[in-house]
Amino acid sequence: MEYLKLLPIPSAIGWFGSFMLLIYFIDFFRTTPAARLLESSKTGLLRKISKDIIIYLIVTVLILFFASPSNNSALMIPLFIGIIITTVLGLIYTEAKNSRIQLLINKVIIKVVKTKAFRYYRLTLSLIHTLMIINAYWLFVTMTLSGFKDTLNVDVTNNFDILLYSYEKNKYIIYAFIVLSGIMFFVFQKMYMYPINKIFSEIFNSVSKGRIKLTSGEVLHDLYIFQTSDTKFLLASNDLNISGASKTYHIHRDKIDYIETSSSSKIIDFKQQDIKRIT
Repeated sequence: MEYLKLLPIPSAIGWFGSFMLLIYFIDFFRTTPAARLLESSKTGLLRKISKDIIIYLIVTVLILFFASPSNNSALMIPLFIGIIITTVLGLIYTEAKNSRIQLLINKVIIKVVKTKAFRYYRLTLSLIHTLMIINAYWLFVTMTLSGFKDTLNVDVTNNFDILLYSYEKNKYIIYAFIVLSGIMFFVFQKMYMYPINKIFSEIFNSVSKGRIKLTSGEVLHDLYIFQTSDTKFLLASNDLNISGASKTYHIHRDKIDYIETSSSSKIIDFKQQDIKRIT
């Protein structure tokens, strides 16, 4: 309980965190994939923010629990070089699959690991990149704690004890640590994980597929359904790769009677609007 001092206004954050966790997990298990497609922008934003904060807290606490303070700055340079290389490979694969450079990469990989093993290229690239991102964040946290230990001349090895001692010296040191570690975590997650997240989406097919019943009575079958930046509309196509799809629809959510996914979930909405056929 002594470590709760490290949190700004511990009781308030504790209650808020518990409340957000409860809402998120209840909503996660209760809400169907189709329902999430039609939810308001505020609800979707709240879900994304709460999920990111929860992941940040879990990862950071695990590192603090298992890691030891260390100053391995020499490892950061080759690690960042590796991250940049895998990020570029991921971007080429997700944004330019049929480009000459990707076809050349495919030939090299097939020559090295043979055709049968090539199908694991996406998964292997994603796992290597993810592990390097985690290691980079791990190094950042342990190097920061090592800096606290050396600067404050703390004779302890437990990370939580170091943070507690730092807090007792100057509480703003801890607040700075939370801010800096949060910024670093979200830079890694949002910037460097972007192409790999797209690959994971392809591998595990997180995009909903089903049929859409319009209020006009028309039924659109076997479409992949995507959220757009404008939450009033849904994007639907007959191919995961939208640019190569033969049928693509941009549908106002109020024009949808219901969406039926593979899990047979339905969302009812009887308002009338327009549907725009793109191709």
